[in-house]
Amino acid sequence: MKILITGASGFVGQHLAQYIGQKKRVCIGSYRTHRPPKHLFKKTYHCDFSSFGEVLRLIKRVRPTHIFHLVGQSSPSLSWKKPFDTFVDNALSTLHLAEACRQAHLKPLIILSSSAHVYGSICYRRRIPTESDFPTPMDPYGAAKIYAEEFLRQYRQQFHIPFIVIRATAHVGVGQPSVFAISNFALQIAKIEKGYQAPVIRVGNLKTERGFIPVDDMIRAYWLVLRKGKAGQLYNISAQQVEPMAHWLDLLLKMSTKKIKVIQEKTRLNLIEIPKLRVSSQKFRRLTGWRETHSLKQVFQDVLNWHRSHV
Repeated sequence: MKILITGASGFVGQHLAQYIGQKKRVCIGSYRTHRPPKHLFKKTYHCDFSSFGEVLRLIKRVRPTHIFHLVGQSSPSLSWKKPFDTFVDNALSTLHLAEACRQAHLKPLIILSSSAHVYGSICYRRRIPTESDFPTPMDPYGAAKIYAEEFLRQYRQQFHIPFIVIRATAHVGVGQPSVFAISNFALQIAKIEKGYQAPVIRVGNLKTERGFIPVDDMIRAYWLVLRKGKAGQLYNISAQQVEPMAHWLDLLLKMSTKKIKVIQEKTRLNLIEIPKLRVSSQKFRRLTGWRETHSLKQVFQDVLNWHRSHV
């Protein structure tokens, strides 16, 4: 088994590589901007997935048996500001990967990190989507993920390249970029405690309801997909607890010794937002027995402490 992680320098990529290393498996990473820590990978290669030539050279050189395809712009809100980059990073990169495997005469299992955001407007009807529901994305991010999924379906149908799609809700943990809400809240609190920011935390819409999967639990889910997932299938992976963002912010604020005022800023509001994002993960849970085992409260504390030590 030779595993390639694309987007290896990212938040999920590094956590996943560490987990795979504990399983004593060969893990190789690709990166575009920042080289990931060397101790996590047997080898790492620079690769810009917007260039088909670079992707083809990578696949021919590595010749992986399994690929965790994590390359992609992963912020729905940022996708409205950078729609073209979002499409290239998520959809075109996946097409390049599938075509590179075809031209290299390889058939690795490609595990695509998609998103529960693809269900979009279904969530407006207060339904909990299952894998059989037709996706109706509401932002460029969700749309790009659907294109990525469809490219893999076509390459499996025509060229028998196996794939599995993971549609997960948000993850949270140490090292997550501050473009994401929980990490951003924690960063602002850490700055306030150090006196680098006035005692005011600036937020977007706190009425939207979200659930968060501890990153270590999510990584274990990725591994279970590789070990037990069936080619051609997609699996929803969702947090059990879904609450308004105000609840999650309050959890962090209670961890601070400072009295902090909360102000909503229009610049932090998205054009369109799914009011409540929760999907059914019964299919995956029945197949693998997966469940969350880490305390979200402790994970939030760890994220806040990490920002305190890095501000």
